[in-house]
Amino acid sequence: MLGGKGRLSAAMQGLQTRHPFPTIALHWIGAALVVALAATGYAMTRLAPGDPGQFALYQLHKTLGIAALLLAVARLAAAAARRQPRWAMRRRDRGARAVQAALLALALVVPMSGWALVSSSRLDMPILLAGLVEFPRIESLRAISPEAKSLVEPRLSTMHAALAWALVALAAAHALAALHRHFVLGDKVLRRMLPVLAAASVAAMSPAAATTWIVDPARSTLGFAGLETGNRFAGRFARWSADVSFDPAQPEGMRVRVVVEVGSAATGDGRRDALMLGDDWLDASGFPRARFEATGARALDAGRYEARGTLALRERIRPVAIEFTLEVADGEARARGTASILRTEFGVGRGMWSGIQVVAPEVLVSFDLVARPAP
Repeated sequence: MLGGKGRLSAAMQGLQTRHPFPTIALHWIGAALVVALAATGYAMTRLAPGDPGQFALYQLHKTLGIAALLLAVARLAAAAARRQPRWAMRRRDRGARAVQAALLALALVVPMSGWALVSSSRLDMPILLAGLVEFPRIESLRAISPEAKSLVEPRLSTMHAALAWALVALAAAHALAALHRHFVLGDKVLRRMLPVLAAASVAAMSPAAATTWIVDPARSTLGFAGLETGNRFAGRFARWSADVSFDPAQPEGMRVRVVVEVGSAATGDGRRDALMLGDDWLDASGFPRARFEATGARALDAGRYEARGTLALRERIRPVAIEFTLEVADGEARARGTASILRTEFGVGRGMWSGIQVVAPEVLVSFDLVARPAP
């Protein structure tokens, strides 16, 4: 696959992170604290009472807990201060956003419950940060009677343990989901959060492993086709762009990022086009761009390839596979291919159009691109 209007560049743009460094740093410090708190919490409860190492573990666990509490407050402040562009918010599924919100909430509530537990303890032990500086306890809990503490402390202990294991389980599920998105769906979630991985990916790509191209826009097309009441209709996108790097000898090094101006879609039927760009369908005013990204391709047979990537359309991201042929002759390349998508997976066709009786759910996207290597 070659590109849209303009210049096809190397894959560096696809590897650039959209997250600022402070966000990445807070994320990984928080992850490290969750692991450390789980490890120390498990270890200290397995030691026999009076073990000389137990007190040190408890103080270390408290220090890590206060650090996690302060970090959670910092992350909440950073999230409130950072305003994402509208399209960036649309890229995340509702499920991913819900998990992230739950993780941040638990990262705040778990250390707070531990702080409350220590403050209500009948042992009245201090919180010594790094074994040196005493951190204040919650005086309203510390001041309650011993009888009240005997009731409150075990309940807080149970609640703290349950919340802590819920945080560990949710963090593990979050990590597995990120790995699934990276290795199965092929999106850039790990590269956005792991700059070291992005740098390693760039370093692994030698200059000779990918070719940069310049497209002839007058001879390149991006189209689509579907069925309405059993009759075929077809259209084209007039405005789109792409960054693609591809070498037929090393298809696994391919990098593709295509951005489509949704409002440029047209079928030649005024009634259909007005509906297609409206709120119930593509909603071009609310979601002006669609994005396709893929990393790597595999050869199916001579001159034919398959690439698996992700398509972001409206507020949803779904895996999409494309098949294409590539012909290179006389210093010119021509890539032709198709991708079949289900519009219903992207919420395209809502309200009275949510059914599939009038408009079929399958949409065939096609491209025919001509390009020359960049000088």
